[in-house]
Amino acid sequence: MNELELIRLWQKSRQQIIIAQLAPTFLLITTAGLIQQVRESGQFAIWSVLGILLASGILGALAEFRQQTKPRQLLAIFQH
Repeated sequence: MNELELIRLWQKSRQQIIIAQLAPTFLLITTAGLIQQVRESGQFAIWSVLGILLASGILGALAEFRQQTKPRQLLAIFQH
């Protein structure tokens, strides 16, 4: 793997991290806009929305963590 391929791989990983954060951000914005309707829908709807937000945050964090390990793996390959 040459330098240009390494840079492209790094850019792809960085782009995936950015895209992975769009979904949780969109969910938070939508929830903030619909907070009154969620409250009026009852207790079950409130807990459902909280669960969805929590799950999306956890999955987003896991995606970021996974993408951060790729550059370390590449560095380990090049150091040998």
